[in-house]
Amino acid sequence: MEAGEFYFDLRWLAAPVFCTLSVLTLTHLPQDLTPEALRDGPFHIDKAEHVVAYGLISICSIPAVKRRHGRILLAVLLAVTVLSALDELTQPLIGRTASPWDLLADLIGVALAFMMSLIRRHT
Repeated sequence: MEAGEFYFDLRWLAAPVFCTLSVLTLTHLPQDLTPEALRDGPFHIDKAEHVVAYGLISICSIPAVKRRHGRILLAVLLAVTVLSALDELTQPLIGRTASPWDLLADLIGVALAFMMSLIRRHT
């Protein structure tokens, strides 16, 4: 890449920003304001929701990295990882519960997105 050229395709940034804001909004609603389907679903799929939420943020972030520049892609996924940790750490401030298992589920979502990007890159 030439000096002064962005590592990101600005056309693709809306999707990860929207996903991130949606996830952070839902995870920072007080428990009693959280939609019942998300908190007391018939199968109580809390960990799957974590995997999907952070996997979706990661998957939406990958196309925003031009030419899948390796170090930048890793930095973006690391940023999503840090975001997930901050998300979990700040939830108790509004009366929600956080757990290391929730963080692990978040990280599994990030890792799955990264693995899918590697598979797609080499096929």
